[in-house]
Amino acid sequence: MLVDFTRIRSVEPRVRLLPQPRGRASILHASRLMRRISASSGPEPHIVHVDDQSSEVYTSMLSHLSSAKAIAMDCEGRPTLCLMQMYAPATERFPAAVYLVDPLADKRLLPGLKPVLEGSPLKILHDCLRDAAMLLDLTGARLQPVLDTQVAVAVFQLGGLKAIEGTATLTTAAGGWPNELGLDEMMEAFGFQHKHKAEVHTLMNSRRAQGMQTSLFCERPLSPALQEYAATNVQYLITMAERMGCLDSLLCLALSQARADMHYQVRPKKLASVKLEAAAKSIRYRIKESNSKAYKSKGDCNSHRRASKWLIELLNAFHNL
Repeated sequence: MLVDFTRIRSVEPRVRLLPQPRGRASILHASRLMRRISASSGPEPHIVHVDDQSSEVYTSMLSHLSSAKAIAMDCEGRPTLCLMQMYAPATERFPAAVYLVDPLADKRLLPGLKPVLEGSPLKILHDCLRDAAMLLDLTGARLQPVLDTQVAVAVFQLGGLKAIEGTATLTTAAGGWPNELGLDEMMEAFGFQHKHKAEVHTLMNSRRAQGMQTSLFCERPLSPALQEYAATNVQYLITMAERMGCLDSLLCLALSQARADMHYQVRPKKLASVKLEAAAKSIRYRIKESNSKAYKSKGDCNSHRRASKWLIELLNAFHNL
């Protein structure tokens, strides 16, 4: 799939401090808050290694993450979590930084992140499903509030985002529907270069060919190429979310939270919101309309069906909130 967002206009950042509610109010709060926040790519962030829970670096990282309005996250390694990347933009006290958290060096690092994972910063991930489940198992934290950029692309393609400035061209390739859109493809669509992509992917393919089960990111020490690759995975997520216009989309936030909560057993009471119900109804209509056009034009009906089924499942999960 080719998603050309390069002509979408960026908005100058505006930040306003707001109260920090928790629980079922977090989705609505995140939407109101992110209307006042606009990310920009800015200078290259510092890469900070975090491998000791008792260090000043770890304490400083927690302060930075907690003070940010939005952070970007990613996890490397399955079934063993080998590395966790967390990007926080610049604040009054801290410069922009990507924190490479090494749970293999100190198992205490992840449990100490629970207040951040469940706290007020909006967590932005690409394909949050497995990461949310892994963090729930390792820390007991319900990841919230969440924005999944993979969900945002799906909503964007069906016309569910109205905050876009400029023109965007969406071209569907075989098997290239939003639920299959990788982070590399998304970054390329936005014009961002993934550092060391070819080198790292060659190493990954080589390990698979040799039948090696452990993740490349479980090796120590991490090479500079792997460190920069891991940092790039999170560096641009906030900027891409802003350019899609999804930071203030209640529907994107609700569907993202529903996806993150698919492995979470104890759900909060249903979030009553006329706006959310109307948005969900609109998306269902757009899915039906999209499928109808695909059949009439003899397009890739299977791809349309997969995309529709995926969003419908998320909508159903949302109604269980």
